[in-house]
Amino acid sequence: MAGIHHGPFPDTPTDFFFSATRQLFELNHAHSSVTQAYFDAWRAILAMPNVRLLCVASWYDQVVPLHSSTLHALNAPRHVAVTPDDVRALLGKRDVSEAVCERLVHDRDMSWMWQNANVMRAVCIDSAHYQADFFTALIGLCVHARNVGVFTDLLPHLSGFIRGRLFRTGAGAHTTIHSEPGVYDMFVRWSLCGRGHVLESAAAQHSAASFVVAPPRLALDSAVVWGASFQQAFFTSQMNSFMLQARCRELLSLCLEMREQHPALYESAVEMCDLFSQWQPRLSKMKFLRQSLAPAIGHFFRQTTSKEPRVIPLASKL
Repeated sequence: MAGIHHGPFPDTPTDFFFSATRQLFELNHAHSSVTQAYFDAWRAILAMPNVRLLCVASWYDQVVPLHSSTLHALNAPRHVAVTPDDVRALLGKRDVSEAVCERLVHDRDMSWMWQNANVMRAVCIDSAHYQADFFTALIGLCVHARNVGVFTDLLPHLSGFIRGRLFRTGAGAHTTIHSEPGVYDMFVRWSLCGRGHVLESAAAQHSAASFVVAPPRLALDSAVVWGASFQQAFFTSQMNSFMLQARCRELLSLCLEMREQHPALYESAVEMCDLFSQWQPRLSKMKFLRQSLAPAIGHFFRQTTSKEPRVIPLASKL
């Protein structure tokens, strides 16, 4: 719950007199020795049989970015170097040829192989802050896509828009999540139920095993490598505006492309885009976000509502 897997917000006020505090900020650097040791530990844990991991982020967390608490860059498909031995281990067969392994690595229908089915991600939103608007649906779509093995790098660029205030009266969202009974109920249901009842994953259809263990890897070309730069000013910068538009367009394109494999994900994307026109934020940073995402949402609308192109003879007048 609210785990600091990819480090805290780098501009969080703190002291560096304690080694444990310094190590938390070392997780912002993907190539640091602390980060390497941390993910080596996850590699060993997730390699054990019957181990499941639920990563729950807290809405308006003052300390931990959303992408950090959801362990965003672990096992990112299309962004890791997968060897033929990895494929053979996942299929449980040693006689698979090199050519078949290479085809499976690049086959999007097999993307479930690179999503560890023992890792589930979720976001906890308290009733006081919940709004059934476009932004909430966007965060939900990012997490939904991550759970079914459809990976895009949008979530790290959104984390700063949902950051809570550090200095305020009363307990903050970083601590209140631990007293939320629904988080514990979710983990119990997910642990006891079959994977097919919880995750919309092709792994449930292709594997008869109880668990599918993909090699735990850190996507070093994900946006998490910029973790030390994710200060508050970055999220409303022109650079982030460009990345928001590109990543959102990539996510929606994948939802459209894989609508037959993941129909629920595609329906979530359509419902989210339907909410965009109704979303009229008041905060300046949210207005910035809306302006940045508008071209990607418009492109998705044109793709989903366009009809067959009309053929116009060259001699005709337009």
